[in-house]
Amino acid sequence: MPPKPKFTRDEIVAAALEVVRRDGIDALTARSLADELSSSSRPIFTVFRDMDELKTAVRAAARERVLQLIEVAKGYRPAFKQFVIEAIRFANEEPNLFHLVFLTPDGEVRTLEELCGYFDSYTESLFGMLQHDYDITEDEARVLLQHTWVYICGIGSMLTLHSAVATNEELNQILGQAFTAMLDLIKSGRVNEQTPVPQRVE
Repeated sequence: MPPKPKFTRDEIVAAALEVVRRDGIDALTARSLADELSSSSRPIFTVFRDMDELKTAVRAAARERVLQLIEVAKGYRPAFKQFVIEAIRFANEEPNLFHLVFLTPDGEVRTLEELCGYFDSYTESLFGMLQHDYDITEDEARVLLQHTWVYICGIGSMLTLHSAVATNEELNQILGQAFTAMLDLIKSGRVNEQTPVPQRVE
């Protein structure tokens, strides 16, 4: 009969998430996690096959934080706008987790469309928010969500890199203006119009 693991899976993931929270995903090694657990690395590998399997579990745990933001936003109207505010706040308060979830969700480089599509586990709830709050179709909600995701990732990146600071009032104004403009464009039916490509002036 194999010995009982010293730590449960949840305890190891929680400790690993704390390392990532504090120092980033690249700092998560068997040694750093063992230090966090005040143990050797041996108990880690009685539960996880290798560090890749553990990092997958950590990414899933970090994504649960975003699902919690969605649940918080459901208590507001408009709910989707509150979700965006919560996501930006998440970037400001938990920069390493924001980077992990929103910018490198599985460690792979993706196209912009692929990156937006990666978050399908969130989209059912977010589509529901958008359709309820703004009376738009699912296709329109998808377009609006993709554009808004660019703003979340862009502003979030500036905050996590400490290249910009902004008050809640400033963020609310900027996001409100951008969101209103995108919503107006979608409702006008001109969202698929091609814009001119800049030409080099000789």
